[in-house]
Amino acid sequence: MRYYVLDDQGQKYGPADLATLNSWAAEGRIRQNTQVEDEASGLRMAASAVSGLTFPPPVAQPGPYASGTHTYSPPSVGVPYNVPSGGTKEGIGSLLLAFGMFALSLGLTFSIGTLGIYTALVGIGAGWKAKDDYPAAGWVATGLNVAAALFSLYWRTVGRR
Repeated sequence: MRYYVLDDQGQKYGPADLATLNSWAAEGRIRQNTQVEDEASGLRMAASAVSGLTFPPPVAQPGPYASGTHTYSPPSVGVPYNVPSGGTKEGIGSLLLAFGMFALSLGLTFSIGTLGIYTALVGIGAGWKAKDDYPAAGWVATGLNVAAALFSLYWRTVGRR
């Protein structure tokens, strides 16, 4: 059997036999949804309905975050957008430790000044570690602990007089 191939504007190409159609499919010139017309009957159908016509498997397209590319494809309208969390359990633990040490160092400054300095230093380390997973909060926690350490040092040396 021979078939005409119709393009999107309805222009006919051919007629072509099955061997020619298979080579065109292999070259990507026709796809499964391309319209063809039987030369003998005039019946139109999708190319996928032609018996004996085979198509190569579809080539996987890289996603928007494929390695080596820096392109971004926004999601389609109505498709929920997944925001990557970016954090880890270790990061949130460090962040909580940093803020906890800040609060503890302020409380200990007035009773045991040296321990207030020490807890603030532990908080600085925890905040510094947390900034890798939670940059903004990690920097805030680190800064607060630096301030607490300086305040504890001031209170221990000058403020008690």
